[in-house]
Amino acid sequence: MGKRKKKWTTKNTHLKKEKKKEGEPEDRMLKIAIWIILAAAMLFIFIVVASNNHIVGYDHFFSIPLEWIRSLK
Repeated sequence: MGKRKKKWTTKNTHLKKEKKKEGEPEDRMLKIAIWIILAAAMLFIFIVVASNNHIVGYDHFFSIPLEWIRSLK
């Protein structure tokens, strides 16, 4: 019985093995919560601006004081 021939390996033995990083699963609920918070913040800012304009006496969002509008009539 003769000596067996060495088989060629197909592995890349010269490359270092990198551990597979488990990708963090995208937390869908977190994204939805962030969007809701952003929408609520924008709505809150909009309401605050509207109430400030109303308190100061501005007509709607034209930024014209009501006294000016009355004088134009």
